[in-house]
Amino acid sequence: MKIVHALQPLEVSIFLAGPTPRDERTPSWRPEAIDLLRAIGFGGTVYVPEHENWAAHDNYDAQITWEIEALNKATVVA
Repeated sequence: MKIVHALQPLEVSIFLAGPTPRDERTPSWRPEAIDLLRAIGFGGTVYVPEHENWAAHDNYDAQITWEIEALNKATVVA
């Protein structure tokens, strides 16, 4: 369990919003964005609304729930 008390720093996080490829042939822009964040030394959390290894799925309810939760937690939506 992580406990954060009043006035202590909050975790910095970014949600990488925007278009997501709909098939395996279309490259995602997010790996490049992650590389840029690494290059500038970003030490926070990055929420990526696509699978680590692109795979089609039909679990849209869970996907939407995850995205809403991540959007609400994110410090910045980019």
